[in-house]
Amino acid sequence: MGFIKQTFTGIECDNCKEQFRESEENAFFFDEDNANEAVTDEEWHIDNNKHYCDKCHSIDDNDITVINHERFKSN
Repeated sequence: MGFIKQTFTGIECDNCKEQFRESEENAFFFDEDNANEAVTDEEWHIDNNKHYCDKCHSIDDNDITVINHERFKSN
C-alpha cells in the first residue's frame, strides 16, 4: 500500500483563533469552498475574507458585522 499526500483546509476564527469543529472534532476540508460552506452552516460569519465564530460576532440592525474584541487573541 502506498501513501497519498493530500492538503486539507481548516478554518480558525480570525478574532479568538478557535478552530472550527464538527461533532467535537477538528474539521478539515478538501478545498476552501467546502470549508466556507460548512462554517456558514454553523453560524460562523465570513466578512472581507475573515472568519468569525458564533461567539465573536453579531449582526446589528443595519446588517453590520460587530466583532466582540474582548475575545481577541493574537497569534
